[in-house]
Amino acid sequence: MNTILSCATISVRRPLLAFILCSLLLPFSLAGSKSSNGKDDAVLSAMRAELERSKSHLKMENVDAPYYVEYRIFDADEYSAEAAFGALRSDVRTRVRFVRVVVRIGDYKQDSYFGQGEGTIDLMPVDDDLFALRHQLWLATDRAYKSAAESLTA
Repeated sequence: MNTILSCATISVRRPLLAFILCSLLLPFSLAGSKSSNGKDDAVLSAMRAELERSKSHLKMENVDAPYYVEYRIFDADEYSAEAAFGALRSDVRTRVRFVRVVVRIGDYKQDSYFGQGEGTIDLMPVDDDLFALRHQLWLATDRAYKSAAESLTA
């Protein structure tokens, strides 16, 4: 999980105040990030389960099975604060999660990774619900597979 602390909007006239505010907010911003070993991480578990399902069951009639499936999930957790004359004017926390799925069919000499076959990008649930994550991965994988099939035939 990427944790970004944006202090660029703090008044430049008071650099000491900006430094103090950023140093006070940094521990709170980093407290939300979990250190995981991968065994109890719902996102990684969903990715592994859907990758196994895709390897064994992803096949349409008259279309080759994929030889390459890629999942990339970008998880951003951003906090920004603005202060003036010692008072906090605004603070905003934004959390978003994206997935990019690439499915390649064909072989290493000629495959579907051109045009529509370059993958699909979609939003992911930000809560760690395993079933919701797997469902969204399944939908994105299905779209990427169909796009790859169209790209290879074109």
